[in-house]
Amino acid sequence: MAFNELQQKAISEYAVFAAHKNLAKLQLFSHTFTELEGRPGESIAIPVYDLSSAAAFDADSNNYGSGTNGVGGMLISLDQHLVKSVAITDKDLAFTGINWARDTASALAESLTRSINSYTFGLINQTNCELSASFSATAKSAVADLYAVAEANDIPVDKAIVVLNPTQFAKVLALVDYSMVGNSDYITTGVINNLFGFKAFVCSSNLPAGNVGCIILDEAMGIASKYLAPMTPDAYPESWAMTDESGFTLGARRFMDLNKGSNIFAMDCLFGAKLLQPNKVVRLI
Repeated sequence: MAFNELQQKAISEYAVFAAHKNLAKLQLFSHTFTELEGRPGESIAIPVYDLSSAAAFDADSNNYGSGTNGVGGMLISLDQHLVKSVAITDKDLAFTGINWARDTASALAESLTRSINSYTFGLINQTNCELSASFSATAKSAVADLYAVAEANDIPVDKAIVVLNPTQFAKVLALVDYSMVGNSDYITTGVINNLFGFKAFVCSSNLPAGNVGCIILDEAMGIASKYLAPMTPDAYPESWAMTDESGFTLGARRFMDLNKGSNIFAMDCLFGAKLLQPNKVVRLI
């Protein structure tokens, strides 16, 4: 039983909806989700700006043409390929149809994007990020003090994201009310925008052991993804890409095990993640 157009539409919509909760936390980073045409292992170049402070005009030493190359670049390899699949018999599929398709898509997308989160935030460890500061969200003043921590480490607060583990994030939630952020979206999205001047506060269960959180510049992390199309045309009855509004892409494939009479529905993601500026990340311990 092939997925018809209605089923494919429902599959894509439900998959993107399920992925949004996990991807919303990563959408905050600049240079994030960009499709790249290529093969596994190829890379995408991300510009990195490392500019010195502006200074007074001097005709000899600081004129309009005295600039040096302050734009660097780093490569993000598409070296992570995650796959998740489920199987259902012809008999069961005949009784479920579109509901099975869309509900399975939601479950597969949620599983994949949860693993993407785990890999990405797992990069913020003691080996990769040397800067650290003590933190516990015991009161509003303690949370507001993160402003000073960011500034002391030359991280612009309005471009900084605070990532906290569930325990610390729950304490911050208890301190926040509507008047502080202007809306209640954070209750459903898990992203608190513009709190204490920061770009956002988010929660992650995937921080390395010993970290209760981190402050990270939005340009300090880079993530790239692409649709990995089957190499043999028409090898699968259905295969297509699903892309959310940020450009992050999941792939879907539907085929059949003829020997067992089972339909198999699989999703995958080819992506890469890298810390571009580890000196713009402060681990909270």
